Amino acid sequence: MNEGEQRAVLPRIGIAALNLLSPGLGLLRVQRLKPALAFLFAPHLLLVLLIVLFASMPMLGFADWAGLMLFLLLAIATVYVGSIVWSWRASRQAQAPGQWWSRWYGIVGVVLLVVAVGNLLPDTARSYYRTFYLPSEAMMPGLQVNDRLVASMREVDRLRRGDIIIFEVGVSIYIKRVAALPGDRIEMLNGTVILNGRPVPQRFLGTDRVEPNLYGTEARRLSEQFPGEPGPHEIYDMGYSRGDDMAEQRVAPGHVFVLGDNRDRSADSRFPRSEFGVEQLPIADIRGRALFYLWGPSGRMGEPLNR
Repeated sequence: MNEGEQRAVLPRIGIAALNLLSPGLGLLRVQRLKPALAFLFAPHLLLVLLIVLFASMPMLGFADWAGLMLFLLLAIATVYVGSIVWSWRASRQAQAPGQWWSRWYGIVGVVLLVVAVGNLLPDTARSYYRTFYLPSEAMMPGLQVNDRLVASMREVDRLRRGDIIIFEVGVSIYIKRVAALPGDRIEMLNGTVILNGRPVPQRFLGTDRVEPNLYGTEARRLSEQFPGEPGPHEIYDMGYSRGDDMAEQRVAPGHVFVLGDNRDRSADSRFPRSEFGVEQLPIADIRGRALFYLWGPSGRMGEPLNR
């Protein structure tokens, strides 16, 4: 095909489709360097803007977080659509062989560069806010299996009893509730938490059907509120288990004691790591604090998890 001749529809579709790999590649192919670079790095600039907002704004609520995510998705979608439309129009006429960057090996090189740069930015964004899903039933009934939540991954300060935290043990990520702080004395007596010598009251709410397990198919739903916790949370009791009784221990400086809400189905601070528990948890291992539900079986999108 000579320069200035009309391109067939099929090659034009291929040029426009290059933008699906990365916006701007189609424009690179038809030698529109400046708009190509603008489209290539527009998603990266949007992510940088998001990171700056995450870093500068105080802790986000659900509406703020969801609004920023929706804006980002719409803006990136606009970039992709714009690059496809521009490439389609610019590919109507053939061009003479151009610079190396408009040829296949130049385009491959640009893709590799964009991917390398792009891989760094999402990780930076996730260092502020990150989504998690629940793979186990250890936090039922409040968090169901396959629930997704959003957590703040900033350094956790001013921990409170009752906070739902995300922490790391080895290569595994856990989600549990803080039951005791450094210096607290804690024990378990027949399923009741004894904190600094006083039982944490439990109130019976009803009985739920659960997936069959070693303890049966029913769980007692109880309400519980630790001293200093802003509001009550709910727990499951499925009958007697080994974790229902534990001798008193004092929480060491720089550590917290965590429990799962599904008390008979949770490996937590009541158990040593040799038994797949987490023992007393070093605060340095805490990675974030849960903020709100996102979606999942619980169906309570946007509901705060830590008040």
